[in-house]
Amino acid sequence: EIYALIGTEPMTVDDIVAGLDSEEVTRNKVTARLGKLVKAGLAVKEAVKVDGKQRMAYRLAGDEAVAE
Repeated sequence: EIYALIGTEPMTVDDIVAGLDSEEVTRNKVTARLGKLVKAGLAVKEAVKVDGKQRMAYRLAGDEAVAE
């Protein structure tokens, strides 16, 4: 579900939790799953500014993650 939700624009963990809209989904679960997606090369973690503060955000990996 997380992989299907994130796109090419960076999303914070809070945005992803809100997008999943389920009581069973916690911030910790989402963070753990995102870590697995990053490790598998399916997602990219990057710093973004939200309300003047630096936050970590995630987006789908693009061509930069593909080594040919």
